[in-house]
Formats: sequence, C-alpha cells, structure tokens
Amino acid sequence: PRSLQQQQELPSVILTLRFFAHIFPKERENSRREEYTLIEINGFSERNAVYIIDSDGKTLVEHNITKLFRSASVIKIFILAYYLEKHIPPECVISIAPSDRINYSDITELSLGCADIGTLLTLMIGSSDNTATNLLIKHSGMPALNGYISSRFGGGTHVGRIMLDFDAAKQGYDNLTCLSDVKKCLDVCLSYDIGRRVLATQKCRDRLMRYIYTDIPFYGKAGEIPEVFNDVGYIGNSFAGVLTDGMDFRDAAILCGKAGLIALHADKPLI
Repeated sequence: PRSLQQQQELPSVILTLRFFAHIFPKERENSRREEYTLIEINGFSERNAVYIIDSDGKTLVEHNITKLFRSASVIKIFILAYYLEKHIPPECVISIAPSDRINYSDITELSLGCADIGTLLTLMIGSSDNTATNLLIKHSGMPALNGYISSRFGGGTHVGRIMLDFDAAKQGYDNLTCLSDVKKCLDVCLSYDIGRRVLATQKCRDRLMRYIYTDIPFYGKAGEIPEVFNDVGYIGNSFAGVLTDGMDFRDAAILCGKAGLIALHADKPLI
C-alpha cells in the first residue's frame, strides 16, 4: 500500500488524461484535461506544470499554469520580449570586458570583445549564452526589465538574479515564471519577424521535440539548473510548455516529449 504522499505525487506511475481527474480529485481546481485519451503521460504533481494548446486554439492540458516555478533559462524569452517591444536597435553595439565573460557562453569561448544586440539576443536563445544574457540584463537594467514584465504579463514572472549567480539564489533571489506568462510572452515574441527568427535558433531538441523527427518548426526555449528541467515553445502553431522542479531529469524529459506529441494530436513518434 502507498502512503498518502505517494498517492498524491505518483512520480513513476503512468496515468491517462481521461482518468486523471477521477484519480486526483484534489487537483481539479488547478488542472484541466480533455475527456479523451491522446497518449499516456507521466503523473502530474505539484512538482510540475503542463500547458498544451493545439493549433486550433483548443486547450488540451492545463495543470498548474499560474503556479510560479524557477525558470532557469526560460526567463530569457522575457528579455527577448523586452528588447522587441522597446524597439531597441539590434545594431546597437555593446562592449564586452573580460570580466563579463562567464561559463556556458559562445562569447567566452571565442573571447569576443563586442557584439551588437541582435547577436546577443540570438546567442541568448540559440545557445542559451549566459554572457549574452547578463549583458542584456545590464544594458536594460533589472528594474526596467522587471517593470516591463510585471505590467505586460502580470503573472508574477520576475528576474531576481543574473545568470549563474547561485549565491544570490541561495539568498532567495531567483528567476521565476509561470506557464500563463510564458504563453503570453511567446505570443509577443512571435508577433515580430526578428523574434520568430531568434526563437527558431534554439539548438535544444531533446525535450518537447524529443519524439518529433519531422521538419516542423519549433520556436521556444529550454532551461536547466540543478533540480529544474524546463521547455516551452510553439511546435508549428501548437503551444506546449512544461516546467518542473524536483523531478528526475529523465522523467521530466519524457514528460516534455509526450507534451510535444499531445500538442500535435500524435500518439507515437512523428517521422
């Protein structure tokens, strides 16, 4: 027999969309599923959020979409939206000092001394370049960035620290977001040609696109730090987002992959 906590989380149990509401009546207020089974999907819990809308605008899965999670690099789409909506010239060049260069960065690997904003935005999304991200936060100013995010999206998304500043995170300053804000932000970014081009550059394809092998376009952003494994984006014209905190990374990756298939009404790899 399972403990009450195990019954509530069931991280390793496979559930179907059809029966989830009956198995977890306490989740009904924060979760909504379609009354038909598209594909089996790993157990939902307070450790994850899932939001899926198909190309016709129909919500297929809605679980914890207003709950705030640590964003990891998903926060970078909000920085992209800020620069797009503030119409900051992409040709504006920013100097890069050696002290600006941090890990997980093309800029650091190539020892770049300057870059224009268009390049920084592309590197921030395409390779999740942390140096580029921090330069963009510094250029905009964190108060201005958070003021924009709060007024534009309103769900509590917040930039609390620069990239890789885990000391700040330990003190309670972290980057947070929710899937309702993420969906709105991606819609903003995709309304700009440059935003669409930048979002298409993300190289990570092992999460929402895990089981998709066709040439359908993907516009989105993954994020990962210890205990956090996220991916959000548009697969063609369908939206899918998964935020997790405290899940096993393999289980989180499978959850992401199944969410991607559900968004396209598929129940097997798309080849």
